[in-house]
Amino acid sequence: MKSMLKFLFTFSLTLALLYFAFFVKLGEQSLFGHLQSISQTTEAQLLGDEIEKKAAVTREEIRVKVPEVSAKKAQAQQAARHAITKAKTAVAPAKTANTTPAKAQAKPATSPSAKVAAPGANNVVHAPASHKASPSPKASPSPKASPSIETASARQVTAQDKAALSALIREKSAAAN
Repeated sequence: MKSMLKFLFTFSLTLALLYFAFFVKLGEQSLFGHLQSISQTTEAQLLGDEIEKKAAVTREEIRVKVPEVSAKKAQAQQAARHAITKAKTAVAPAKTANTTPAKAQAKPATSPSAKVAAPGANNVVHAPASHKASPSPKASPSPKASPSIETASARQVTAQDKAALSALIREKSAAAN
Protein backbone atom coordinates (compact mmCIF):
# COMPACT_ATOMS: atom_id res chain seq x y z
CA MET A 1 0.00 0.00 0.00
CA LYS A 2 2.79 2.39 0.92
CA SER A 3 4.67 1.72 -2.32
CA MET A 4 1.47 2.33 -4.33
CA LEU A 5 0.97 5.71 -2.65
CA LYS A 6 4.60 6.60 -3.24
CA PHE A 7 4.28 5.70 -6.94
CA LEU A 8 1.07 7.72 -7.35
CA PHE A 9 2.63 10.75 -5.64
CA THR A 10 5.77 10.57 -7.83
CA PHE A 11 3.71 10.05 -11.00
CA SER A 12 1.39 12.99 -10.23
CA LEU A 13 4.34 15.24 -9.40
CA THR A 14 6.02 14.33 -12.71
CA LEU A 15 2.81 15.07 -14.62
CA ALA A 16 2.47 18.44 -12.86
CA LEU A 17 6.06 19.41 -13.75
CA LEU A 18 5.59 18.41 -17.39
CA TYR A 19 2.34 20.39 -17.61
CA PHE A 20 4.07 23.42 -16.10
CA ALA A 21 7.08 23.11 -18.48
CA PHE A 22 5.00 22.87 -21.67
CA PHE A 23 1.72 24.73 -21.11
CA VAL A 24 2.17 27.46 -18.47
CA LYS A 25 3.32 30.70 -20.10
CA LEU A 26 6.20 32.56 -18.47
CA GLY A 27 5.87 35.83 -20.34
CA GLU A 28 5.59 35.14 -24.06
CA GLN A 29 6.78 31.50 -23.95
CA SER A 30 6.57 28.42 -21.75
CA LEU A 31 9.57 27.09 -19.85
CA PHE A 32 10.31 24.67 -22.70
CA GLY A 33 10.14 27.54 -25.24
CA HIS A 34 12.58 29.63 -23.20
CA LEU A 35 15.05 26.74 -22.90
CA GLN A 36 14.77 26.06 -26.62
CA SER A 37 15.47 29.73 -27.43
CA ILE A 38 18.47 29.79 -25.11
CA SER A 39 19.93 26.62 -26.66
CA GLN A 40 19.80 28.19 -30.14
CA THR A 41 21.98 31.20 -29.23
CA THR A 42 25.58 31.34 -30.48
CA GLU A 43 26.98 31.33 -26.93
CA ALA A 44 25.12 28.13 -26.07
CA GLN A 45 26.23 26.49 -29.31
CA LEU A 46 29.87 27.49 -28.64
CA LEU A 47 29.56 26.03 -25.16
CA GLY A 48 28.19 22.80 -26.65
CA ASP A 49 31.07 22.62 -29.15
CA GLU A 50 33.67 23.15 -26.39
CA ILE A 51 32.08 20.45 -24.28
CA GLU A 52 32.11 18.09 -27.26
CA LYS A 53 35.84 18.76 -27.90
CA LYS A 54 36.75 18.24 -24.26
CA ALA A 55 34.75 15.01 -24.16
CA ALA A 56 36.59 13.73 -27.25
CA VAL A 57 39.98 14.48 -25.66
CA THR A 58 38.94 12.77 -22.44
CA ARG A 59 37.66 9.72 -24.34
CA GLU A 60 41.00 9.42 -26.15
CA GLU A 61 42.97 9.74 -22.90
CA ILE A 62 40.88 6.99 -21.35
CA ARG A 63 41.44 4.72 -24.37
CA VAL A 64 45.20 5.20 -24.00
CA LYS A 65 45.47 4.95 -20.21
CA VAL A 66 43.15 2.00 -19.54
CA PRO A 67 45.41 -0.56 -21.31
CA GLU A 68 48.47 0.92 -19.53
CA VAL A 69 46.82 0.61 -16.11
CA SER A 70 45.61 -2.89 -16.93
CA ALA A 71 49.12 -3.92 -17.98
CA LYS A 72 50.66 -2.48 -14.79
CA LYS A 73 48.03 -4.21 -12.67
CA ALA A 74 48.70 -7.52 -14.42
CA GLN A 75 52.45 -7.12 -13.84
CA ALA A 76 51.89 -6.40 -10.15
CA GLN A 77 49.63 -9.46 -9.80
CA GLN A 78 52.17 -11.65 -11.58
CA ALA A 79 54.96 -10.39 -9.32
CA ALA A 80 52.80 -11.06 -6.25
CA ARG A 81 52.05 -14.61 -7.44
CA HIS A 82 55.76 -15.20 -8.04
CA ALA A 83 56.63 -13.87 -4.58
CA ILE A 84 54.02 -16.10 -2.95
CA THR A 85 55.35 -19.15 -4.79
CA LYS A 86 58.89 -18.23 -3.78
CA ALA A 87 57.81 -17.78 -0.15
CA LYS A 88 56.04 -21.15 -0.12
CA THR A 89 59.10 -22.96 -1.50
CA ALA A 90 61.32 -21.22 1.06
CA VAL A 91 59.06 -22.24 3.93
CA ALA A 92 58.61 -25.90 2.91
CA PRO A 93 62.21 -27.04 3.69
CA ALA A 94 62.26 -25.01 6.91
CA LYS A 95 59.28 -26.92 8.31
CA THR A 96 61.18 -30.20 8.50
CA ALA A 97 64.69 -28.82 9.08
CA ASN A 98 64.56 -28.76 12.91
CA THR A 99 62.67 -32.00 13.53
CA THR A 100 64.28 -35.25 14.53
CA PRO A 101 63.47 -38.46 12.61
CA ALA A 102 61.42 -39.89 15.49
CA LYS A 103 59.33 -36.74 15.86
CA ALA A 104 58.95 -36.27 12.11
CA GLN A 105 57.20 -39.66 11.89
CA ALA A 106 54.71 -38.85 14.64
CA LYS A 107 51.04 -39.19 13.69
CA PRO A 108 48.97 -35.98 13.64
CA ALA A 109 46.20 -35.61 16.19
CA THR A 110 42.83 -36.90 15.05
CA SER A 111 40.70 -36.55 18.16
CA PRO A 112 40.01 -33.97 20.84
CA SER A 113 41.64 -36.23 23.44
CA ALA A 114 45.08 -35.91 21.80
CA LYS A 115 47.88 -34.90 24.13
CA VAL A 116 50.27 -32.05 23.39
CA ALA A 117 53.98 -32.56 24.08
CA ALA A 118 55.91 -30.53 26.64
CA PRO A 119 56.79 -26.92 25.70
CA GLY A 120 60.42 -27.77 24.91
CA ALA A 121 59.62 -30.62 22.51
CA ASN A 122 59.09 -28.62 19.28
CA ASN A 123 55.30 -28.58 19.89
CA VAL A 124 54.64 -31.88 18.09
CA VAL A 125 51.13 -33.22 18.62
CA HIS A 126 50.86 -36.95 19.46
CA ALA A 127 47.66 -38.96 19.16
CA PRO A 128 46.86 -41.56 21.82
CA ALA A 129 47.35 -45.19 20.78
CA SER A 130 43.59 -45.88 20.86
CA HIS A 131 42.91 -43.21 18.23
CA LYS A 132 45.09 -44.19 15.28
CA ALA A 133 44.38 -42.27 12.11
CA SER A 134 42.98 -44.39 9.32
CA PRO A 135 43.27 -42.92 5.83
CA SER A 136 39.96 -42.33 4.07
CA PRO A 137 39.63 -44.12 0.72
CA LYS A 138 38.21 -40.97 -0.90
CA ALA A 139 40.80 -38.56 0.49
CA SER A 140 43.84 -37.85 -1.61
CA PRO A 141 47.14 -37.13 0.12
CA SER A 142 47.64 -33.40 -0.10
CA PRO A 143 49.34 -30.87 2.16
CA LYS A 144 46.02 -29.11 2.77
CA ALA A 145 44.18 -32.31 3.73
CA SER A 146 46.57 -33.47 6.48
CA PRO A 147 47.99 -31.28 9.23
CA SER A 148 51.72 -30.78 9.03
CA ILE A 149 54.30 -30.69 11.79
CA GLU A 150 55.45 -27.14 12.27
CA THR A 151 58.40 -25.90 14.31
CA ALA A 152 59.10 -22.50 15.81
CA SER A 153 61.78 -21.73 13.21
CA ALA A 154 59.32 -22.48 10.38
CA ARG A 155 56.87 -20.00 11.88
CA GLN A 156 59.63 -17.38 12.00
CA VAL A 157 60.53 -17.94 8.36
CA THR A 158 56.85 -17.69 7.42
CA ALA A 159 56.49 -14.39 9.28
CA GLN A 160 59.61 -13.01 7.57
CA ASP A 161 58.34 -14.14 4.17
CA LYS A 162 54.94 -12.57 4.80
CA ALA A 163 56.60 -9.27 5.70
CA ALA A 164 58.78 -9.38 2.58
CA LEU A 165 55.78 -10.28 0.43
CA SER A 166 53.71 -7.43 1.87
CA ALA A 167 56.53 -4.98 1.18
CA LEU A 168 56.85 -6.27 -2.41
CA ILE A 169 53.11 -5.95 -3.04
CA ARG A 170 53.07 -2.39 -1.67
CA GLU A 171 56.08 -1.51 -3.84
CA LYS A 172 54.47 -2.95 -6.99
CA SER A 173 51.15 -1.24 -6.24
CA ALA A 174 52.89 2.10 -5.75
CA ALA A 175 54.78 1.62 -9.01
CA ALA A 176 51.52 0.79 -10.84
CA ASN A 177 49.92 4.01 -9.62
